[in-house]
Amino acid sequence: MTFIITSEAELSRIAAPNLPLATPQYSQQYIDQLNNVLRLYFNRLDNLLAQLVASGTFDASGARFPYGAFQDTAYTTLNGGINNSVTTITVVSTAGFPTAGEIRIASEVITYTGITPTTFTGCTRGARGSANVAHSTGVAVTKIQSPVANTAVPMYLNTTDFSNTVSIVDTTKITAVNAGIYNLQWSGQFNNSDTAEHDLSVWLRINGTDVAGSTGFVAVIGSHGGIDGHSIVGWNYYIQLNAGQYVEIWWSTTNEKLTLECYGPQTGPVRPSTASVVATLSFVSALAT
Repeated sequence: MTFIITSEAELSRIAAPNLPLATPQYSQQYIDQLNNVLRLYFNRLDNLLAQLVASGTFDASGARFPYGAFQDTAYTTLNGGINNSVTTITVVSTAGFPTAGEIRIASEVITYTGITPTTFTGCTRGARGSANVAHSTGVAVTKIQSPVANTAVPMYLNTTDFSNTVSIVDTTKITAVNAGIYNLQWSGQFNNSDTAEHDLSVWLRINGTDVAGSTGFVAVIGSHGGIDGHSIVGWNYYIQLNAGQYVEIWWSTTNEKLTLECYGPQTGPVRPSTASVVATLSFVSALAT
């Protein structure tokens, strides 16, 4: 079993002791000194093993492996009603939203070119074929990820839930400090506002290069009865990363009305918010030598 130790507090570090030089004639003092050094060394080995073994069974509770858990989520509410043409939209907070992008208010998709702490500015109403309509104060405003049809884009991750030597760089690059075999798991919450079913594809890039065999295809049902089609999909990959390399999750869709979306808390029954993307990268094994 190979461990990657990344902090003094994770597992006790054990170094071979410096043994005292033997005297020309072994004295009691030398024997005592040698025994002390060896006793301390073996005590440390015992303590290390105690962190790894419990009741004769392997227990990794004393070890910390590289890992990272991330998501993309941003939602807020309107702070005041708006008509169907305003280009500056006031909300409770824009925290978590990118400086330019897309939002959804009810069934309307809106693009924006700037933000302040409480406004979206440079808004274009009725984007992606949606109808621009008036909205009341308190209505949910959520973040959208969506490419132009048949265009490849990376999935964005703006929130770190857990991290140990694995981090997000430039909002898309899941980066590992340590070389190894990793398990990458992901899921995406897709929304289809069109009445027809549409396809999407998802694949990996490592350090900017597409990973052969990594593409998966998914069909998302169309809207029906006035309700958008929804599908949460995901799977996992085993990948090899060298020290400092990164992996990205890329995707494309056949229609601009198929989007990655997060949702705010729901009622009837009460449910927590929904992330548009969730991704975890977990260390599996050191590379073979």
